[in-house]
Amino acid sequence: MDWIEYAAKMPTGIPTEVDCLEFSLTRGDCHVRYLMLEKFGEDDYVFHIERPTGLVHMEDAVREVDEDGNYMPLEEVDGEEVLALLGDYYCGYGADPFPDQDNKIEFSDFNDPAIDQWLISNGWQKLDEIIPAQTTKENIYG
Repeated sequence: MDWIEYAAKMPTGIPTEVDCLEFSLTRGDCHVRYLMLEKFGEDDYVFHIERPTGLVHMEDAVREVDEDGNYMPLEEVDGEEVLALLGDYYCGYGADPFPDQDNKIEFSDFNDPAIDQWLISNGWQKLDEIIPAQTTKENIYG
């Protein structure tokens, strides 16, 4: 599926994760960033990046062991539901703009070369090398 076909199925005003990457800032400490796409008009879009909220580093997580000695899946940390182990962190469903809410690109044409420049400056590859909807979360538009 190409980007135009994918975006045509999107509802307006709902940011959707379209790709994710793992980044390692230091040895043994990596985290995930989501590439988000939001449609805010018939042909008006914005890409931005979110970082899932880490609930606990995997080495610090307290996990229970079953009767066979296998670790049980971590379902909750301090009352917050765990989405997944992303990078080195058990993450919840929350996310924060990365590095801030101003890091975004608005566009109306998926062939705009500024998109590739913005993606590359944020550690991604060019848009035509990304398949929409290959994500960590369930995606209903793919």
